[in-house]
Amino acid sequence: MNIRTCLRILAPVGLLICLALPAQSERISLKLGYSTNNISGADINTWVDSFNLLWSDWQSLNGGDLLGSFSPVEYGGSLEVGLRIPLFKGLALNLSGSRHSASSEGAVSFQYATGNQLEEQFISNKVTAWPIKIGFSYAFVLPPLPRLSLLGGFGRHIILASYETVNNYKAEVTDLGRKFTYLINKQNKYSSEGLGYYAHLGVEFEIIQYVAVFLEGEKIWNSLNGFKGDFAYEALGFPGGDIRQDGNASLYYYESDQNGTGTYYSLLAGHKDKPEGQLEWPLDGGPIEGPQIRNLRQGELDFNHISFKIGIRFKF
Repeated sequence: MNIRTCLRILAPVGLLICLALPAQSERISLKLGYSTNNISGADINTWVDSFNLLWSDWQSLNGGDLLGSFSPVEYGGSLEVGLRIPLFKGLALNLSGSRHSASSEGAVSFQYATGNQLEEQFISNKVTAWPIKIGFSYAFVLPPLPRLSLLGGFGRHIILASYETVNNYKAEVTDLGRKFTYLINKQNKYSSEGLGYYAHLGVEFEIIQYVAVFLEGEKIWNSLNGFKGDFAYEALGFPGGDIRQDGNASLYYYESDQNGTGTYYSLLAGHKDKPEGQLEWPLDGGPIEGPQIRNLRQGELDFNHISFKIGIRFKF
């Protein structure tokens, strides 16, 4: 039984139970809260961790010195602003919004044991998301403690998200006294939206008339894919001349054998066309063939999480 079916069954029953309980005297109110977050980095961190492993494996295979690493994204707490509009006997309409953000960057430098080649890679990731919640809640007082109320609610959870990433690679090769420099620079900015659900339970205590503090636990069910946006790509210094491209791309997740050793590493990358079988560069399918790919799907950001919220409510 999925969550939508459960809500259809439980919502009428819960509403009848709530209406039978002593209701809190309601006014239109403004809620200000701070929420903890345990949102995962999803495909972004899988890619970052995999590329840390790739460079470590590459060093083991070739010898040399490896410095640095790529950092995963981590979401901090967020502020939420909400409006509670009373409807009937403690039942209220809830509208709220907040902002999630996470960013990270890291770089690696690998000097080959031969001393004639240096490779560097820089990766940065930034996610910004604006969750919007529309739902219903019920508040009822505890008869022995008239200033203390229990709260519960559920509704739809909407996220508008953007994801920006930079992935730059540089190689310096010395051959017969000459130094050659090769550059690959990629910049992408994607956006998408997702529609999910939320549910929360909590307590509220009125400290003075028209002002109360609250503590809530909340569960979110929402994940996003279908990311699309702008890309800029350039490959400089390679035989055949420089390549520069820009346009629109979709975000894909897949695994590929990056170093030709038979080990597959995770990638989160933008492509104008869906990559299949043999990976090709540049993004629109150029003359440089890359490794075989597998487990291809759309890139995803996962906002499923449990959070705890503390805040204040002003009743008007």
